[in-house]
Amino acid sequence: MNLDRIPDEGWLAWTAVAVTVALLLIGLVSLANPHVAGAAWPGLISLFLLAYAYLGICFCAGRVKTWVEGYLDALLVEKNGVDMAAVSRRVEAMGKKIDHIEGVLAKVSE
Repeated sequence: MNLDRIPDEGWLAWTAVAVTVALLLIGLVSLANPHVAGAAWPGLISLFLLAYAYLGICFCAGRVKTWVEGYLDALLVEKNGVDMAAVSRRVEAMGKKIDHIEGVLAKVSE
């Protein structure tokens, strides 16, 4: 498998870190001001759960994509091996026919 084709998933880790830092900062702000906490926490909890769910789905999709690419590469190698074997058998059969034709032409020329 060609590892150059697999995209770097570093953005996923950095996004998870950013979401976690944002959650901690908003938590600290809400502790400093209780009026903000009452209004912000119900919406923020669902927002961060959705963000982490999205990151989890992206991570799983990336893993599935990598697995599918590897599987398709293996199938392609197998198919190419079968095709090459068929081509070599055909070339071998053509070589036998050419040898037979050369023999016939040698007999005719005598």
